[in-house]
Amino acid sequence: MDAKGVPVSEAVISLFPAVAFTGALPYATTDKNGFYRLVSPPFGKAWLCAVKPSSGYPDTNSLLFAPAKDDRPEIFLSPGSELDQDIHLAPPDGILEARVIDAVTKATAPDVRIMMRRRNPDAIYSKTISRDGHFLYALPAVPIEINVSAPGYQPWIETREPGLRTSP
Repeated sequence: MDAKGVPVSEAVISLFPAVAFTGALPYATTDKNGFYRLVSPPFGKAWLCAVKPSSGYPDTNSLLFAPAKDDRPEIFLSPGSELDQDIHLAPPDGILEARVIDAVTKATAPDVRIMMRRRNPDAIYSKTISRDGHFLYALPAVPIEINVSAPGYQPWIETREPGLRTSP
């Protein structure tokens, strides 16, 4: 549910175990009423996270996107257990959405990489942008340095301060 108690549809619910784990982490997607069914092996202590960047809800399992106060629900999973857990989301974060293009030809730039860095806590996120040059991230209200680069192009570097609106 969002901060107003309204169900959030199409949010990805992920589980983050407190113990070391190998392999893919289990996840589920909420339906139009905000319900989900997450099938998981017994991990013991774990946290749940709801992610929907297009609505301002980032993956708070990553330090880059984590709020100052960890508000993820803490759960305990034992063999054969079932659990009914609501996830109450804080007000949404800001959304950074852009498309990377060549300034002259207006064509999508190839092999583009985005790197974001947060200083407190120190965290880095780096990813190759999709072939269409589009990216979308929900970012918390903290200063984040953003570096977009591609072979043969000058990098674009910007530090986003909370509440600042600019057009690159």
